[in-house]
Formats: sequence, structure tokens, C-alpha cells
Amino acid sequence: MRIQHRALGTFAGLVIAAASLRLDVAEPLVLSIMLVITFISYRFTRQFYGWSMVGFTVTAVYTLQLLSLNGAQFLLPRLLDTLMGCLIAFGGTLWLWPQWQSALLRQNAHDVLEAFQDALRMLLGPEQSPEVLAYQRVNVNQAHNAVFNSLNQAMQEPGFNARYLQDMRLWVTHSQFIVEHINAMTILAREHNMLPPTLAEHYLQWCEIALQRCQQRLEYDGESSQTDLLQGIEDINEGPVTVLEQHIRRILDHLKVMHTISSLAWNQRPHHGRWLIRSLGRK
Repeated sequence: MRIQHRALGTFAGLVIAAASLRLDVAEPLVLSIMLVITFISYRFTRQFYGWSMVGFTVTAVYTLQLLSLNGAQFLLPRLLDTLMGCLIAFGGTLWLWPQWQSALLRQNAHDVLEAFQDALRMLLGPEQSPEVLAYQRVNVNQAHNAVFNSLNQAMQEPGFNARYLQDMRLWVTHSQFIVEHINAMTILAREHNMLPPTLAEHYLQWCEIALQRCQQRLEYDGESSQTDLLQGIEDINEGPVTVLEQHIRRILDHLKVMHTISSLAWNQRPHHGRWLIRSLGRK
């Protein structure tokens, strides 16, 4: 919007300046008018940016006219300079900014799912040392923070897609819940509170299926599967559900919701910049 105001304000200012240069006005009166215009333009530049650009352009033309008597020669270069600058700024808001904001949000969402997968493989695999678990826990938190920061930055980009970012805000919220469950599972793993290998392998397979479905939906659209991620899990363990199993099942619940959100967000995705690249590369 400011680009349009700047272009239109500059154009209107050049038209007014070109017309007023044909008038025979005394220099003291011109200086007085320039002083008033400059004061008003700076005073209301935040509220009325387009009108202030009219005043700035008129004073710039008359400044050159008073100093070197070539204000008329300044009209065309000023117009071309403004048009080129506005085109560059418009291209930047359309292509450059979204490449590093909303599109980066999708890449970071893909990366945080990979971090979840690596963490669950450690927590549900062979017993690891506390140092390794702590390092992986840090990686998970850093990956989630990257998604959260990308979301906040994307919401500041010019003309961002509000519906897409609303869906992704909910996606990031469920990601935060998964981070909390992984942190709790890490504490249990340090205390050697592990699942039997066979049971852990079954849960890991379910988690990997859920994570891969979420990753695939971030890259392309497809027919939505109606398969319940928790279908059949109740039959895995016939005994009482442990605290560790409760965390895993809640993670699967969140991943199911995230898959649905990704399906909704895909339809609202931008169609420019890095979004034209379908595949997300691994880091």
C-alpha cells in the first residue's frame, strides 16, 4: 500500500510542480509556500503518506528551480526514479520476502518433523546416554523455535495470506505440545523408564508413519487418508498403559491433527516464490 501511495503521490507532485513552474511567482512567496508545505508534509507523513509525498516532490522540484533554474529538467528523472524504485520494491514484496518467510515456514515445519522422528528413534530405541538424549532434546527445541520464529516473521510480510498463517499457527501450537511430550519422555529415559523392545518398536513404527504423512502433506496435495493413526494401538499392549505410552499416544493424537491442518493449509498456500518448488530438500 505504501508503494502505491509513494508512486501516486510523486506523480501528483510532479504534475503540480510542472504546472506551477509556468507561473510567474516571486521567490519570497515561493520560499514561504515551500516552508508551509514542508512543515505540513513532515507533520502528517505517518497518517497521510501519499499526500506528504506530493509535498516533498513539489519542494524538491522548486529547490532545484531556485538553486540552478533547472527544476523542469528534474521532472522526468524524478518520475523514472520513483517508478523504478516502486517496481523494485513491489517485486521484493512479491518474490523476495515470501521466499524467506512463509515459504521458510514450510521448510522449518518439515525440519521439525524430522527432529521429532530422530528424537523418537532414540527414545524408543536402544538405551542412550544422558548426554546424547540432552543433545537431541536441544535439537528438537531449536527446530520448534525456528518454526515459531518463521511464523512470527511471516505474519509481518506485506500482504501475507492470513488464512494460511492461521492454519499454521494452530499447527505450530500442536508442535509445541509434541515438544513438551518429548521433553517429558527424555526425563523418563534418563531414569531408565523404558518400554519393552517389541512394544517400543511397534510404537516407533506408528510414530514414523504419522510423521511421514505430515511431511508428505507439506510437500504436495493428495487424497486424504481416513485411516485412524491410533487404530489397532489398543491391541498392542494388553496390560496397563504406562506414563511413557501415554506420552506416545498423545503425540500420535497431535500428529493426526497436524496432518489434517496441513491438508487445510495446503489449499491456502501462496503461489509464488519458493512455493513454486514442490520438493523440500533435506538439510
